[in-house]
Amino acid sequence: RPTDGWPPLCAHLELKTCPDAPWPHSHSVFDFIRVTFSKILNRRLRPPDHAAAPGLRLLVTGLARTGTASLKVQLAKLQWASFSRVYDMGRLVGRGGKLERDQISRWHEILEEHAAGRSVAHLFRDMFARVDVALGFPACAWWREISEAFPDAKVIHTSRPAEEWYASSLNTIFPYVKFAMDHDPDPLQKLTGRFLRSASDFEAPRALLTKDGKSFGRLMQFAVWDRLFGNATDPTNPSNRERLLEAFGVHEQQVRRAFDGRKDFLDIRVSEAVEPLCKFLQTSRCPSGSFPRVREPPKFLTEHLERRQLGQQQPPAQGATA
Repeated sequence: RPTDGWPPLCAHLELKTCPDAPWPHSHSVFDFIRVTFSKILNRRLRPPDHAAAPGLRLLVTGLARTGTASLKVQLAKLQWASFSRVYDMGRLVGRGGKLERDQISRWHEILEEHAAGRSVAHLFRDMFARVDVALGFPACAWWREISEAFPDAKVIHTSRPAEEWYASSLNTIFPYVKFAMDHDPDPLQKLTGRFLRSASDFEAPRALLTKDGKSFGRLMQFAVWDRLFGNATDPTNPSNRERLLEAFGVHEQQVRRAFDGRKDFLDIRVSEAVEPLCKFLQTSRCPSGSFPRVREPPKFLTEHLERRQLGQQQPPAQGATA
């Protein structure tokens, strides 16, 4: 029984180590069994020295909103990595807020194992076994651990001025995750009114109002925001602006210090020409010009918000009369 804790199960499976955390929360009996035995068997059958199938060829260490989406499109244009072989936040939450429970659970497991002081290299090797590129959130917040799991992977660091990154994040990913955390639609509604002509056609995704949505929000807080910006930091709070700008600079310095001098490391800005990327990847073809501009705030919102059903009415504003 779950109330008995882990020890009886650990003893039955003859495990040398046993989790200290409570049994995992789940949304059904099936999920409970799947998540629990995934954790146990991962630890028994895939120990830290476990080697999965060859995977990750490229790790992108730049934070989301530094041009990672532009880089993803350019890699596909160069035929170096197709979209299906790129792991980004779209693996967790897709168009209209469609949530991938299995991927979210796997990241929660990584977070729990790391918090317990255990290696997560084997979990990353499994996660990226059939992936060529890891970029954006949550991966960029775990660049050290992923690099250790894939020491032969090339590393690209995407960068942009800190103020531009902060403004772009405030207009996209920060309020989106905030909604998953506290279900307050006001920040997203303000963005739709600012960036979308047909703002009334869109609403905050209802999928984020579910337990899975809450799980996604908690994951982003604990596995990304807390690691990058400090514990319990709310990136949408204006009072945290200086903290985020400083954390952005620290992240840039740490990455460059870790990989400086390596031939398989490239530091780029997607506002510049494509040629350095082509040379770094040793591609036979290279287009002239700069990287494509993608995932601007309007594009982000139309992809991640939910389109209202035909005939669906907006709720009246507070204080309005019929």
